[in-house]
Amino acid sequence: MINPASAALVREARRGRSDTVDGPVSWLYELRDPVGERDTARFFAESADTWTSEPDPDGWFYLRIGYPEHQCDLGCDDPPYFDVHAIRWLPADQVPAEGRYVAGRALNADGTVMERATSKERTR
Repeated sequence: MINPASAALVREARRGRSDTVDGPVSWLYELRDPVGERDTARFFAESADTWTSEPDPDGWFYLRIGYPEHQCDLGCDDPPYFDVHAIRWLPADQVPAEGRYVAGRALNADGTVMERATSKERTR
């Protein structure tokens, strides 16, 4: 899956929508959070969904759920589409510069999550 790293691991997850199973994806949501190596193996073991067995060249695993054309009494008229989920794990020090935060907190230079100052240390 991933090689052990000296820096803390970060899980990146995305959710988006595509018109076709292998078509371009419009990403609607992205998150990052710190995890341990054990969490990566457990994720696939406990997941009830069928993720791709091999990651793409950038390390992303995908789950695609297809929905048929949908019409309802309230006036919705949706064409068929695919709900796309993507997930990967990487060392925190390899998170791209523009995304160097995890769970809303900045990352230190070594890739660890920056600790918040205690209430006594905060400046007002």
